[in-house]
Amino acid sequence: MERRASSATPWQRDRSLCNRLVGITACLVIGFTIVSWRLYQLQLRQHEELSAAAYEKFHRDEPLPALRGAIRDRMGEYLAHDERCWELYVDRDHLKDNTRVCANYALMQKVPEAELKAKFTPAELFAAYTAESARRLAPEIGLAEEEVLAALRSKRHVEILRRELDEKTKDYLDHFLQSEHLFGIYTRGDVRRLYPAANRLALLLGRMVPGKGAISGLEKLCDEVLTGIPGERSIERDRVGFELPQYRGEVTPPQDGADVFTSIDMNLQEITEVILERAFLEYS
Repeated sequence: MERRASSATPWQRDRSLCNRLVGITACLVIGFTIVSWRLYQLQLRQHEELSAAAYEKFHRDEPLPALRGAIRDRMGEYLAHDERCWELYVDRDHLKDNTRVCANYALMQKVPEAELKAKFTPAELFAAYTAESARRLAPEIGLAEEEVLAALRSKRHVEILRRELDEKTKDYLDHFLQSEHLFGIYTRGDVRRLYPAANRLALLLGRMVPGKGAISGLEKLCDEVLTGIPGERSIERDRVGFELPQYRGEVTPPQDGADVFTSIDMNLQEITEVILERAFLEYS
């Protein structure tokens, strides 16, 4: 008995395969359409809004302190002058970013971020991160753990932890903060006022009080001349809070204050004090 030749066309024979290919193609077209629409939304329609949000999140305008003018005697010797230093501070605005807090705490604890998110609420995660940060940092800066923790949980935008740091200490702390994944705590430039002749001319020179400025003496009398104009620089920070030097923006350099020269002669002052002291000892 002869077998009949099949009259089915290739399309009919491969209908199942063709249907699958059509379905896959349709899914790919729909997927690419959705992705393209989303890219259009992000790149064109929401570009300005998202750019502004990213700028606000990662951009900072960092002040550059100006040196206050020096007070000198008639020979040009310093009676009062500024010296550059650094301060350690907490940026509370950065610590409001739960994503970055979680990422750094995961690095500190050496566990996956997903595990922390499943275990803690955002408030609990913040409390755990700040407690661990205070525990690690406090011994390094000579403060009680409670003081550091209070600064990390403060309601103010910026809290100063340590002032008048020298360059060596500043470099050490920068490395320590990075190696320990301590996010939201940074160093920045500052100045301090020195008085080489404070024991002799304290009342005449007056003094500067942090946060209040000049309060007495020549410091207050010549305040407008001595005060400089602070500068500013724009910086970008990465998701863990460290500066990205390659994205450093415009820099406005500070203008230091002018020096004030007095008629005081410290050599003559010293000779006079020695003579008066001898006379006091001799006739008292």
